[in-house]
Amino acid sequence: MSKFNLYICDDAIPSFGDGALMRDQDVVPHQILEKILQDGSYTWAEPEVKNLAASAIKNESWSIRAARNPEFFINEILGGLDRPDILVFDWDYPGLIDGNSADYLYEFLGKTYCIIQIYSGAEKRAEIQAVIDGARFAPFRSRILAIAEKKQVTADALLGTVLAQHESNFSYKFGYALRKMTLSALDEILVDFGKISIKELMVLLDAEPDAEGDFKETLISNLRSKLMADERIRAAFAGQAGVAENAHHYIDIVADKLRDALNAADLQLVVPNSGAQESSELQKAAEMFWSRRLYYKPSDKIVRRGDIVYASATDDYFVVVSGDCDLAQFWFKNCGHINLIPLFKLDKGSTKLLDRFKLRSVTKEKAKFDTQSLINSPDKFYDGCLVVPLVPLASGGQDFMAFPKEITSVSIPVPVVTGKTPEQVYKSRLRYDHFVGYECKCSINAPFLDAFIQKLLNSISGAGVPDYSKFIRAPLNIRGKTIFTS
Repeated sequence: MSKFNLYICDDAIPSFGDGALMRDQDVVPHQILEKILQDGSYTWAEPEVKNLAASAIKNESWSIRAARNPEFFINEILGGLDRPDILVFDWDYPGLIDGNSADYLYEFLGKTYCIIQIYSGAEKRAEIQAVIDGARFAPFRSRILAIAEKKQVTADALLGTVLAQHESNFSYKFGYALRKMTLSALDEILVDFGKISIKELMVLLDAEPDAEGDFKETLISNLRSKLMADERIRAAFAGQAGVAENAHHYIDIVADKLRDALNAADLQLVVPNSGAQESSELQKAAEMFWSRRLYYKPSDKIVRRGDIVYASATDDYFVVVSGDCDLAQFWFKNCGHINLIPLFKLDKGSTKLLDRFKLRSVTKEKAKFDTQSLINSPDKFYDGCLVVPLVPLASGGQDFMAFPKEITSVSIPVPVVTGKTPEQVYKSRLRYDHFVGYECKCSINAPFLDAFIQKLLNSISGAGVPDYSKFIRAPLNIRGKTIFTS
């Protein structure tokens, strides 16, 4: 049975008094509130509040927390993971710690996605309504229930409201799961970074004082990768038509929001490179760091541009270059053909690569694989032939070379899908269930993907012009060098 969080914010909650295990400024959890209700020695200032808490406690669908002042809930929300599904908010608090009820209400609405039930005495309703009707609360008005008197608010009615929202609103249904998984992913990243010292981390980042933005982007990229690889997200979205298939879009939205928040925060994450000594451990950390920055392993079965796939029948690897918009309506737009560019392992004695090197007169003495980035071609190779390093395979980080001019396509038959017409199948997304014999090993991460694919496709198009003859190049070289003469 699902549990929903009901928060009651009202100064009518009993006071604990001096020497009690809990203080009056503490948020009262469900178990303690239950004991207070069972113990007849506690005084409730208003019977309506006690009745609301008692009826909610009896319903196993509710998990309840209570506080005597909104400040106490705000502090808990800022420092914890739990959030209310619905907050019952009393408007009147004698001696507020700071601010007024409207300010606290605005803070609740801005910091957590929940329904808010305001209640108060009948004489206050018109005054409160005038505040809610103001421009300040216009963006949140759909989340504020009709203002009620305390005796009119019941636990059953509140539960009905929450259930309706969970059926119709994405943030209510999946908010907690996404928060939990995002925090879990961040913890994993911190564990990875915590394996080496700050000095070593700054060395592998090649960090300078102005590298802050790049490092924050690295954090977001790692976080997105871990969320994309988290099967719990697919499980949370399971059974929701149109949601599970497009979960990656929601993850992108979460990543973008986190990027904005991180960039806006006054948080200095990078310190100047302080000259830590290079070591084998630092080398391993750098390879792990860059492999996770470059790639992620999606937890769904969707075929997407940038997937690195393995063909078991031929022991070959490829990168998918068909556009995502085409893959989304695969047979309708692509006539059942997926475009792939071959990848060849940079392994000792690889005959596949040695045969290609021979055609370019590349020898061991001439070969140079010191590339600056994922879109820089190695020296002596044609433009667009790229090194794809540290691909995460079961055997470890594997280096590949991409040969775009060997682009190929694979024909995938139209599947028979129970419950769908042929026309619906033609416009359906390509999945690995249909791409038989090919397994997705990983996918290239967003910050690198577009430039990488564009480089490969530009190489295929071959937008070149005739070379100058030596009679033009040599004099031009001489004339150009005169700029350096005194």
